[in-house]
Amino acid sequence: MIRTALAVYLALLGLRCLLKYWKGGVCKSKKRLDGKRIIVTGTTSGIGYETALDLAKRGSTVIMACRTELSALICRSRMLECSPELKPQQLVAKTLDLASFESIRAFCDEIQAEYTSIDALVCTASIRATKYPGSKTLDGLPLVIGTNYVGNFVLVKLLLPLLLRNKIFPDKGRVIVVSSSKHYQAKSHWNDILELHDGTEYENSMLANVAFCKDLARRNMFQPFITASVNPGLVATDMKNRTLAQYILYPFTKSDFAGAQTILHCLLDDDIVSGAYYSDCARTRESSFATQHFSFQL
Repeated sequence: MIRTALAVYLALLGLRCLLKYWKGGVCKSKKRLDGKRIIVTGTTSGIGYETALDLAKRGSTVIMACRTELSALICRSRMLECSPELKPQQLVAKTLDLASFESIRAFCDEIQAEYTSIDALVCTASIRATKYPGSKTLDGLPLVIGTNYVGNFVLVKLLLPLLLRNKIFPDKGRVIVVSSSKHYQAKSHWNDILELHDGTEYENSMLANVAFCKDLARRNMFQPFITASVNPGLVATDMKNRTLAQYILYPFTKSDFAGAQTILHCLLDDDIVSGAYYSDCARTRESSFATQHFSFQL
């Protein structure tokens, strides 16, 4: 009898833990964003799409940066169709390929020509791996690290003046960069991060994003500016072309909506610590490697 009761208790405790994980943190902010301009990359699907949709519903103008013009227009049409309350002028479709410096510069030139300031930049676009080992970006960098980290680095660097312009405390420009719990598995070879081909390219790129946000916060600590790196959790849409292990993990994945919650929390909460790493809507300790001096610079 006691063993049965203990087994039932442990089963219920395990179920409670699983349900808590599936639910994850929830952004509780009801803040409106009328008049704000926010750029979101990777809005074609997944957490990028959910983030952009939520921000638009709060009244902001969302500049949706997608890799191709067609995907950006399809994304925009889909949002307007599923959310009739949105105004067409709230959703601006733009082309941005983070694997191309030319595309990044062209995108930033467009933004600078059309807007005097930007309120936030959300970097959700990334690639997990490539079918072709040794694949390069258009500028000759390893594809995964070149897209996930270097592309974001260049994008933020070029848009930072717009994010700081016309900002006075307590209003602050924000940069939110999506990372992953995979960054704990990365190797800290900062000096040769672009030459590593040991199967940890994705993990290294996620660690680089965490370290980048910490360094960005340090460099702008006296500016009306906040940055944070975010772990969205294990999201179902990340598991395309699934392996056997991924099929096993699939029941424990989060929805796109749940994966977007920590991003929204970092965008909307007034108590975000600049440079910190967040998971499930709470500040979380990052890998110790991310706190080392970040010597790689473009």
